[in-house]
Amino acid sequence: MLERERLRNILCLGLPIIGGMLSQSLLNLVDAAMVGHLGEKSLAGVGIGSYANFVAISLVMGLGAG
Repeated sequence: MLERERLRNILCLGLPIIGGMLSQSLLNLVDAAMVGHLGEKSLAGVGIGSYANFVAISLVMGLGAG
């Protein structure tokens, strides 16, 4: 019984983080698709910006989850 409750608590903490990370990845994919038509340098800039944004969001979400 305790294991099931522990697993439920872990999932309650982890699901918002998983959802946030998936939505961020989808946003980065859409950004790359839109900017990909502008050229190689523009796409490289989006890639660098997406990575920096991913690191910042991961840090904030991880700290916020406790």
